[in-house]
Amino acid sequence: MKKAEQSGRGGRPWRRLRDQILERDGYLCQCEDCQRRPLPLVAHEVDHIDNTRGPDGKLNNDPSNLRAVNEDCHKRITQAQAQRARRPVW
Repeated sequence: MKKAEQSGRGGRPWRRLRDQILERDGYLCQCEDCQRRPLPLVAHEVDHIDNTRGPDGKLNNDPSNLRAVNEDCHKRITQAQAQRARRPVW
């Protein structure tokens, strides 16, 4: 059985941090597209701005690296990041 911190969800500490970020951002999506809208979409999730992993293999969970995002925006952002990662570097 995996521990909470190994499940990708982070357990209670992540839920607390997630709630803090959502509250900090007013439960409004902070993605680039929503920032250009007159009224941003409602945010339900938290996104890592920089997905670079540290030497310990973990993402940077500092609040300055987190932002509230809408579920659909998060999917779009994640798909774009995955496509960029698959591109060959010449």
